[in-house]
Amino acid sequence: GDTQLAAYYTYSRADYAHDNSASGLPLGIDYRMHGLQAALSTRITDNVHAQLQYRYHDYDEPSSKGVNDYTAHGIFLNCTVNWN
Repeated sequence: GDTQLAAYYTYSRADYAHDNSASGLPLGIDYRMHGLQAALSTRITDNVHAQLQYRYHDYDEPSSKGVNDYTAHGIFLNCTVNWN
């Protein structure tokens, strides 16, 4: 069958944080996010299609002093069956 490989990268950044050390309350947000996705798809038969995906996300938010930071990995297996 047909086999395809796809890869995607995303990046997002915001720097709206303000120095507010006098009150101790954070103002605005400062973050960076990276995302990576890779997928391998194949047609097993005319009616069956399978896809294996890997996803990676890394989020860093200095304005929250690291409370909202995370790194995530995901593996997904999708199978589609056409019942025609």
